[in-house]
Amino acid sequence: MDQPSWISTHIQRWQQKPQLRYFYKQEIFRRILAFSDPNGVSIEIGSGPGFLKLVMPTLICTDIENGPSVDCLVDASQLPFKDNSVDELIGVDVIHHFDQPGSFFKMASRSLKPGGRIIFVEPWAGSFGYLFYRFVHHEDCQRVKTPFGPAFTDEKSPMDGNAMIARQCLVESAPLLKSYGFKTVHRSFFGCFSYLLTGGFQPWSAPKWVIKLMIEMEKLLPQSVMRIIGVRMVIVLEKI
Repeated sequence: MDQPSWISTHIQRWQQKPQLRYFYKQEIFRRILAFSDPNGVSIEIGSGPGFLKLVMPTLICTDIENGPSVDCLVDASQLPFKDNSVDELIGVDVIHHFDQPGSFFKMASRSLKPGGRIIFVEPWAGSFGYLFYRFVHHEDCQRVKTPFGPAFTDEKSPMDGNAMIARQCLVESAPLLKSYGFKTVHRSFFGCFSYLLTGGFQPWSAPKWVIKLMIEMEKLLPQSVMRIIGVRMVIVLEKI
């Protein structure tokens, strides 16, 4: 099965942009590793190009589409893993593409061991992030009536994404997450200009030294500020 063209484009941009690689390693991968169990069974949901495996060699990569590091094709709403067999499920920019987040959480609760974790890095549609994702970014950022599913209506494809889904499911719905068997054990916001100036997977970027400087400056800001200006967040859920 051939891999989708967007994955090929992402791999090409990743190789061409040391600024982007630096941001991911310092601000995304570092945060995931801080909460990950190096000796556990770790499964990535929606691995796409498979960049996380560069720093987690034993990671089991899954996706609904083929990719260079995909170990098995998996629909996030129908996880095939045995009950109580997984230590952690990890996702980078995935839940805001799920049409049925509720089905994912139900399957995740069944698959994870007691105390197992979900580690998500997602867009953060805070005060500044909402403006960015709503009016600048190519994906949607609009509130949905049923964020746990179905999240996409009007013939929109989940691949189009909607940054608000991550906020509604992971930040605003603690009681509902608890009903699926999860509690939030960590949530933090990061990446304002340090992320925006990488250009993401677009062909342009600020110089690497600028990205480094922005990251160091943002580290000095309290979470109360980053909650307002940050455009990325990391969420860690634990199975109750």
